[in-house]
Formats: sequence, C-alpha cells, structure tokens
Amino acid sequence: MKKVLILGGLLLVLGVGYYFGKPFYRDWKQERFLKQAREYLAKEDYKNAALCARQVINLNGSNVEAARIMARITETFRSPLALSWWQRVLSLQPATSNRLEVARCALLTGNFSGANQALSAVPPKEQDSATFHQLAAMAAMAENNIAKADWHFGRATEFDPKNKSYQFNRAIIRLQAKNQEIVKSALQTLNTLTADPLFRKDALRHLAMTAIKNKDFTQAEEFARQLQSTEGVAFEDRILQLSILQAAASSNFSGQLDALKAEAVKVPDQINTLASWMGSHGLAAGAMAWLASLPDKLQVLPPVRMARADILMGQRDWTGLEALLTEQNWGELDFIRLAQLARAAAEQKQGMVASSTWQAAVRAADDHLKSLTLLTRLATAWGWDREQEELLWFITQRFPAERWALQSLNQLYMASGNTRGLQKVFTTLADYNSTDVIAQNNLASVQLLLNPQSSRAYEMARTAHEKHPQIAAFTATHGYALHLQNRTAEGLKLLAALPAAELESPGIAIYYGVMLASRGETNAAKKYLDIAAAAPLLPEEKELIKAARGER
Repeated sequence: MKKVLILGGLLLVLGVGYYFGKPFYRDWKQERFLKQAREYLAKEDYKNAALCARQVINLNGSNVEAARIMARITETFRSPLALSWWQRVLSLQPATSNRLEVARCALLTGNFSGANQALSAVPPKEQDSATFHQLAAMAAMAENNIAKADWHFGRATEFDPKNKSYQFNRAIIRLQAKNQEIVKSALQTLNTLTADPLFRKDALRHLAMTAIKNKDFTQAEEFARQLQSTEGVAFEDRILQLSILQAAASSNFSGQLDALKAEAVKVPDQINTLASWMGSHGLAAGAMAWLASLPDKLQVLPPVRMARADILMGQRDWTGLEALLTEQNWGELDFIRLAQLARAAAEQKQGMVASSTWQAAVRAADDHLKSLTLLTRLATAWGWDREQEELLWFITQRFPAERWALQSLNQLYMASGNTRGLQKVFTTLADYNSTDVIAQNNLASVQLLLNPQSSRAYEMARTAHEKHPQIAAFTATHGYALHLQNRTAEGLKLLAALPAAELESPGIAIYYGVMLASRGETNAAKKYLDIAAAAPLLPEEKELIKAARGER
C-alpha cells in the first residue's frame, strides 16, 4: 500500500509539473525569442530579427513588442505590410503614440484616408504635441489644404521651436500665399536656412525657383550660383541654372548648354535628362540633332534611344515614333519600346494593333514587379484607365504584398465613381488582413450603398465601431447601418455625440443629413446635405442626397 501511495504521489507531481510547466516553458521560449529579436534588430540583422519575432507571435499573438519589431522591419524595407503591423500594434495597445505611428506609416505609404482616420481618433487633450501637428500638416498637404497645413506646422514649431524641418516645411507652404508679407517672411526663413548644411541645397533651390516665378532673374542666377558652389550638387541643379539662363535670355545660355552636353556624354542617364529638358523647353530640334551626332556606341544605349522616343512623343510625331521604334530591341527595357509603339498605334487610330502591341509589352515585362510598375505609370500618364486598371489587378494577384496597387485602384475608382470597383478593392483588403478594421469599415460603407439590406455590412460596421468607438468615420457607418435597420433614433444619438467639426466632415455629414431628413427635420438636415453635396461623391451617395431633399 505504501508503494502504491508513493507511486500515486509521484504521478501527481509529474502531472502538476506537466500542466503548470508547459505554460512556463512556453513563456520562457517567448522571452528567449524576444530577446534574440531585440539583439538581431540592434545589429540590423533584419532577417533573423523577423524570424525570432514571428516565433514570439506564434507563441503569443498578443505580444505587442514582437508586433512592433515586425512593424519596424517591414517599414525599413518599405513593405506595404508595415501599415498592417502598426495597426496590429495599435489594436493590442491603443495608446496615442501607437496611433501616431499608424498615421505616420499611412502617410509614407500614400494611404492618406488611413492617416486622417488615425489622427482624428487622437483625443483632443493629447493632440498638443509637435509630432501630432507635424503629421496633421503632412496629411493636409496631401489633400492640398495649404491653410490647414500651415496652421499645423505653425503649432508644431511652437512646441519645438528649434526644429528646423518644421520651419523649412512651413516656409515652403507659405511661398504659395497670396499675402506678400507672408511670402516675404517665408523667403527670410529660407535665406536663414541656407546657412545650415542640412537645408542649404533645398532652400537655395526654392529661393531660385521663386525668383524665376517673380521674373527676378538676377536674383535667381545668384541663388543658382550659390547652389553650384555647394558640395554634392546634382546634375539636375545644373539644369536648373540652365533654365534660369534661358528664361533670362542670357548670353551665357549657349555656352552653359554646350558645357552640359559635354558633361552629359560621360553618363548616359544624363544624356536622357538633358535631352528631355531640351525637348520640353522648345529645343526639340536641337536635342534630336545633338542625339544624332553622338557616337554610335552611345546611340544604341537605352537611355539615348528612350530620349529620342520621348522627344518624338512630346512632338506628337506618331509616324516618326513608329519608324524609330520598329525593328529595334531594347533588351530588358524592350517592354517600354513596345508600350510606346502601342501608344503610336493608338494615336493613329489603329486600335487592334495598339491592343496587341500593349499585350506584348505586358508579356515582355515578364512578371517583374519593377517593369509592371513602370508600365502602370505609363498607362496612368497616358490616361489609359482600362490598361491601368488591368495592370494594377495583375500586380495585386501576382504580388499580394504590394498594397500600393490596391490603393491606386481605390483612387482610380473614387475618381470615376465606380462603387462596385471600390467594393472589390475593400473586399480584397479585408480578406488579405482580417485585422484591418479600416478596410472592414470601408467595405461595410460601400456595401450599404449597393445593398442597404446587407446583414454582413451591418455586422462589419458594428464590429468596427465597437473596436474603435473614438473614430468618427466608424461611428458614422455604424449609425447609418442602424438607420437602415429602422433604428434611426439610435443612429442619430451616436452621430449627435460627435464633435461639431467631425459632423461637418463630408463623409459624415451625408449620413447625418440623410438621417435627419428621414425624421422630417429638413431644416437641420439642409446644412449637412449641402456640405456633403459640395464634396466628390459616388453615384449612390448623390442619389441618397436627392432622396433626402425630395428631388426624386
């Protein structure tokens, strides 16, 4: 019996050790991998740092530090996944500092709506910081809201008066002011910053360009001269000086142009840069003659061939462009030649030839991301919306991590009022990352426009609002979803609690106005419907406003 009791005791000890030791071992592994991730990150060994951080996340998906390490690594490599990681950090630790990281990363990746949503969710009491106002200024600049950007940079400077980057950025903004006293103050700031090596070149460039704009060519030449004497001056700065001499009709222009031609032949890319400048400054014939005079070994180089083709495109000489490009081969860059041939055919109303040649250009890009991206830029520059759209979806499918392609599709569909296209974009974003609450809210919003009885949209809107009740856009979507479920009083109560400034944002004003009108409060609704109607709207949103005004 004694032996049996001892055996039972041993089994109990082993059992307790198993059940309590397993979590302890998991925690030990987690701390070990996290320590290694920190050490690898400090050494800039990003591959191993990411591997260790991933191990931590596999053990504990709620580990904030591991998620932050992944955010920093993906941001270092300019990966579109960086924003998703920062959003994950924020969801795990909803602090203002993390919200500002989301806004900063969103701005860097061109997701301006995401940046604004993150900034709007910062409590008013926590907005008084240089970092907040700097990010808000950058978001305003992205929306071309110069006055708002100027105000925020001014506030940032008040919080950190020694930060010269705030002074510089505000001065650049203020150069666009109509008030000449404000412009004069901005120029004085830039003149002061020329003494700082970090800002000298950029300050001189803006001073020179402002002088050109004011037709003060003497002053412009002086700034350009100072720029040329600054260490690290670029070839493009030499061309800026050339622009000044041409605008001033200076007798030194021809000599400077000849000097730049002699300098450019040493670097083929500079040949392309100078020839392109000549082509866009009324010197196309001279540029073509110069290119034709180059040695044969230079004329066959892609930058030189591309320069000649660009000039012909600028002159809209489509037959000449076709003759130049036919029977050539640009090696790895042949997809560009084929794309330009497609443009020449399209401009000559040869639709079938243009289509087949464009498809040949896409095939020649050979699934290389950089090549496909360049083709997309060409399609965008030419206004070829269908080709641009097809390429962006192709990139999205082949390279899912390239979130910029979906952001470009978002902009394309917003500009064209394609609500179903937006639905496809937001569905892809939500499927790609189930924690992307912004994508889920946006998807809910467009689904409510396309299918007002969508129970899935109701649920997504509710979930987004419950996770981040401080984000006004989420509140508005959920409030409108409640309205569609015949719970208008609840929806109005949610929106009425928002700050007045938020209610006057077009994306929120439309919902508030529609809901007020549905309750017969037409006078109160008019203000908000007018605000919404003045902004770019989707077709379904325009119909909502018409119905609310009784115009149908």
